[in-house]
Amino acid sequence: LNVSEIHAHFTNLDATEIADAFPRLRSVTIRMLHGWCEDCGKPEKMQLCGLVTFAVKCKELKNLEVHVDLESEIPSEDDIESKMPGTSRSPLKKLCLAVPEGQHADAMKLRAFLRRIFPAVTAKEGPIFVYDEEAWSVRGPKQLNEVWKT
Repeated sequence: LNVSEIHAHFTNLDATEIADAFPRLRSVTIRMLHGWCEDCGKPEKMQLCGLVTFAVKCKELKNLEVHVDLESEIPSEDDIESKMPGTSRSPLKKLCLAVPEGQHADAMKLRAFLRRIFPAVTAKEGPIFVYDEEAWSVRGPKQLNEVWKT
């Protein structure tokens, strides 16, 4: 599924509806034309818990590229365990998260969360954080891109 250049927000509800409708997706790319547009009519943004939705419901997903609100709450281990019990693991290998410039997150907590839900994303590859610009070519917060390698 590749949706590019849309002028809208991508929310947790959108993530759930896509994952429910297409559980056998192998790749999801949602790129918004203007990043976080404040006048799009939808004030919500996809939060970090939206990533768990893809990990749980799309068992064949290998590539995920979406906008995410880094300042949203990182789901607790109990929340994750209730949705991904025991050895339930996502096969995702490529993760690219577009984040609003200026947003920050606890890099170590974020790394632990992402490694828990997407263990196949290797330390060598790591997730890629970009600032949400049209080209998705500007690397995002250095501390987030670098902490994965530690």
